[in-house]
Amino acid sequence: MENRTRHRLRLLGAFGLFAPDGTRLPITSRKGIALLALIALARSGERSRAWLQAQLWGGRDPDQARASLRRELSNLRIAINVT
Repeated sequence: MENRTRHRLRLLGAFGLFAPDGTRLPITSRKGIALLALIALARSGERSRAWLQAQLWGGRDPDQARASLRRELSNLRIAINVT
């Protein structure tokens, strides 16, 4: 059996994303928080990029929305330390 470490996400009350060791991770972007929440609340834990773009940047040009999603995902990967 594989021993997997897990992050903990708190969406009710004050937002918090915690590393497996309990350290609070610095997610300060409102879009980043919304992005994590949208993915976490999906039944499968997955959402399409197009759906996420429409939810978070629906009023923008599609190219600009794609760039914004890429930037936000990159920022989250750095904060969570995922490659």
